[in-house]
Amino acid sequence: MPKWLNPRSWYGLLLAPTDAAMLYLAIGVVHYLRLGYWYREFDWQLGAIVVVVLTSLYVFNVYYLDRTGQPARTALRAFAAVAVSGAMIASVVYVTKSTDVSTVLWRGNLPLGLFVFALYAALVRFLGQSLITRFSREPRWLVFGNGQRTGQLVTDIRQSPSGGEAILLESMGDESRPVTISAHAGGLRISRDGETLFDGRVEGIVIAADQGLPDPVVSQLMRVRLGGTPIMDIADFYEQYLFRVPVLQLRDGWFAMSEGFALLHHDIQLKAKRLIDLAAASIGLVVLSPLLLLVAALVRLTSPGPALYSQTRTGYGGRAFRLRKFRTMVRDAEKDGPQWTSTDDPRITAFGNLLRKTRIDELPQLWNVLIGDMSFIGPRPERPDFNKTLEAQIPYYDLRHLVKPGVTGWAQVMYTYGASVDDAKNKLEFDLYYIKNYSLALDMYIALRTVRVVFSWAGR
Repeated sequence: MPKWLNPRSWYGLLLAPTDAAMLYLAIGVVHYLRLGYWYREFDWQLGAIVVVVLTSLYVFNVYYLDRTGQPARTALRAFAAVAVSGAMIASVVYVTKSTDVSTVLWRGNLPLGLFVFALYAALVRFLGQSLITRFSREPRWLVFGNGQRTGQLVTDIRQSPSGGEAILLESMGDESRPVTISAHAGGLRISRDGETLFDGRVEGIVIAADQGLPDPVVSQLMRVRLGGTPIMDIADFYEQYLFRVPVLQLRDGWFAMSEGFALLHHDIQLKAKRLIDLAAASIGLVVLSPLLLLVAALVRLTSPGPALYSQTRTGYGGRAFRLRKFRTMVRDAEKDGPQWTSTDDPRITAFGNLLRKTRIDELPQLWNVLIGDMSFIGPRPERPDFNKTLEAQIPYYDLRHLVKPGVTGWAQVMYTYGASVDDAKNKLEFDLYYIKNYSLALDMYIALRTVRVVFSWAGR
């Protein structure tokens, strides 16, 4: 499994093919009971129905179950996902009169089959979520270290989406009085001079000490690790479990020696990414042209001013370019100079708020992708005025300009909208993770996550 894929995504990887088989079976059984025979051959329309329903389940986010979820709410979302997709399918089927050529789509077969599957999908999610909520434990990490970066690590663990508990042991003792570390059936026991400092289960140990650990402690940690307990330094932990690169915790040497960053020097990957961008942008502009024209007209009708808005942004290599968006703010929104967008910003129009939530305001950037200013996936481009401030306050901020900026990116799907220096620092950590761990599979995953953001109106 790719390291950027959350371990609990395995539930989704198991549920998706099971859902496909059960949906096919549910409609098939209804068909058999009503007409007395099974499908004579695979019906491509039924295959399309399976794809639409599974996509709806993904958009409603019922392929990710964790210990913080509520069983009843998860089951209700699953049922609603099937109902919504069923209504969409029915609107197409019965308008095009596809029932004339396929018995699978008859009014008695399709709705009843979808209803049976909806009950199944809801029941499976309710049971699965109940089991995970009851038996899944909050991950507990033992942190060795002290200082500012250790405190930030503890905060980031506790605020991570999957939650977690960080137990901090600030002192490992000196060479004459080191701690004693031993493993037992219930986890780890750490003591010093007969006093127990910690005794219990842990997911692993994170080394965040500013100074080197005493040699006796290192020897004991080696035995613990060989016994099966994960032990990693602070940078590896951020990358493997929080999916980000901690800029405040690193030095130049880490960037010089760490593996990854293949996108920066792999010519074949760069060309393949560009070809995908060209094809997707060309197709997108053609297919979405009616929507683009409609949105442009609505922007003009709902507020005074032009439909499109262009703004200077910093792109690849620090070069400036003009980014295009549908206008979502009132005219002359920045007559007093550049400023961060705030929550419930009064400058955003009512229709503009809808465009932001659905990310439709970003669609004109397909032109930026087509002409090579941007890529579909990458760090979001920032304004030069803000870049100067951020580069002065955040280490390694300029590294995000090593790749083309994107319409969407890892930071956009992993972090909430940012409107401060601290938010920019957090988003940079996700951007650097993307640059370091780039792959076509990661791009596809980000694209899927973006689709869910669009349909769940989670944008801003």
